[in-house]
Amino acid sequence: MEYPKLETALLRDMDDRFYYGANCSSCLHASRLNLRKLREHLGGDFPLAKVRARLKCDLCGSKAVTVTYLTPEQCTGSLVHLFDKKPKG
Repeated sequence: MEYPKLETALLRDMDDRFYYGANCSSCLHASRLNLRKLREHLGGDFPLAKVRARLKCDLCGSKAVTVTYLTPEQCTGSLVHLFDKKPKG
């Protein structure tokens, strides 16, 4: 199965099988983002690659955020724990 690539995916292409997380470079806060809520807020046609520019840390307000995008096929080995995290909100 071929999964959408970060560079070309739209929010409508994503569901909870994917891991999309954010990590703050300033305070090191990390969370898994709720793709359903992002779709509701930004629309299904919004490019996944442009979401990072819209993010800021919930704790410190910094926009120095790094995202992690993993497809369901990457749910193996040491990455499995990331998929077990519940999306925020």
